[in-house]
Amino acid sequence: MRVLVVDDNATNRRILHDMLTKWEMEVELAESASAALAILEQAAGGSVAFPLIIVDGHMPGMDGFDLVSKIRARAAEGLNVGMVMMLTSAAQVDAAQRCQELGISEYALKPVARSELLQMLLRSLVTPGGSDSPQVLQAAPVAVRPLRILLAEDNAFNQKVAIGMLKLAGHAVTVAANGHEAVAAYEKQSFDLVFMDIQMPEMDGVQATELIRQHQQKTGTTVPIIAMTAHAMTGDREKYLAAGMDDYVSKPISKDELINAVARNSVPGMAMDQSHSNSQLETKTTTDGVSKKGAPPPQTARTINHEIVLRRCGGDQELLESLAGIFPEEASKLMAALDLARSAENANEIQLSAHTLKGLCAMFEATQAASAALELENCASEGALGTEAQVSALREELARAVEAVQQLQATFNSNIACS
Repeated sequence: MRVLVVDDNATNRRILHDMLTKWEMEVELAESASAALAILEQAAGGSVAFPLIIVDGHMPGMDGFDLVSKIRARAAEGLNVGMVMMLTSAAQVDAAQRCQELGISEYALKPVARSELLQMLLRSLVTPGGSDSPQVLQAAPVAVRPLRILLAEDNAFNQKVAIGMLKLAGHAVTVAANGHEAVAAYEKQSFDLVFMDIQMPEMDGVQATELIRQHQQKTGTTVPIIAMTAHAMTGDREKYLAAGMDDYVSKPISKDELINAVARNSVPGMAMDQSHSNSQLETKTTTDGVSKKGAPPPQTARTINHEIVLRRCGGDQELLESLAGIFPEEASKLMAALDLARSAENANEIQLSAHTLKGLCAMFEATQAASAALELENCASEGALGTEAQVSALREELARAVEAVQQLQATFNSNIACS
């Protein structure tokens, strides 16, 4: 089958080319949406030049949805394509509807393992021309045996989230609160998998991973290490690759993404190539949907969508109620830590507190508070302490987020009373 791959990242294009050609597909590459249109125009002539195109969802200038829209609009001119599959670094709220409208048969979050890509291709071939109900996000996670997992995460809230999701899947979890503890635990015990938070006090995840890899060289063992990060920007990719990361999951953590990552890195044939997994770390936006330097998104979190947050918890209502119960206290602790860091004029501690606050708020879709925390995090990353106005904005939005979570808790209690 002839396939056109459209992706602005050269490494991603190479990896897709290698995977597809191994399946004896004829692959043509385009580094942008405009380059793809030029290829399609040259091949236009009534017949379907490409029975399949695989499009990157996030590209500068013209994104994947815009490209597919232009192709569909120009079908009468001979720009005929068959199946359309989209790979993206960040999910969009209206993705399912747009996939349906544009006839996109598959839509998957990066990174996508070889076996997942093959499943997507096979599903598309069964329903040529696209499905009425496109498969959105990633394939269902593969069941794996119970694993011994080391979780390196300094924030108590994130610990509770990850532990709840992993134990529900039958895994045993050992927690390390920083990089030093993670390295010490790894040298004392045997683990099947490591989840490593990138930003931790005392020793960060990259430093800890380097030490663990050095230990593995001495012992001759290899254990997958999965980064946990709220953003993976250009420049970070090389650092993670050099440290030996195998994969990553984004924060706020979702159960499906977490369990998919476990499956990818524990089931024979499912693990991603290291170059593949790390190439996907180069994204254009933060994985929590807040742009690195951009303005806050228009949504507000003064009310919380119970269904969305419950889905992030993998449908576990008990876990959601537990997280909602500790949210106010964790938010208060982090805000106090941020105030203390500003008093001490410690930009590193401000950055860490703001970063953790951002992830905490994003878990409950508190996007305004997360954006306010991101502003302070960006300032602190450049050595600034942030302005009083920025801190006041964060404090106000955080108070609204706490109130929204408490309202959500009230509905839980009300439902229990009614039942």
